[in-house]
Amino acid sequence: MQISKKGRLQGPMPIFMCVLLIAVTFNVLMPTTAFAVSLNTLEVTGDGVTNPITFTREQLEGMKQEQEIYSCINTWPTKKMVCGQRG
Repeated sequence: MQISKKGRLQGPMPIFMCVLLIAVTFNVLMPTTAFAVSLNTLEVTGDGVTNPITFTREQLEGMKQEQEIYSCINTWPTKKMVCGQRG
């Protein structure tokens, strides 16, 4: 970056800084759009799924709820993982 005798910056840096300032301004000020619309449904599909199925939020809340807690200990430097299930 050089300063001429008139005190103005020369070169590509001022142009780059202006473009960067405009990009940041639009990114901050423009409203963001949602990438996923909340439909309150869960669809199970993919490799290994023979019958794809869709559940609504109400169906999922009506199902029996279970919780599993796992614990794992890393015994580094022996590179042995000791894991177990609790609860």
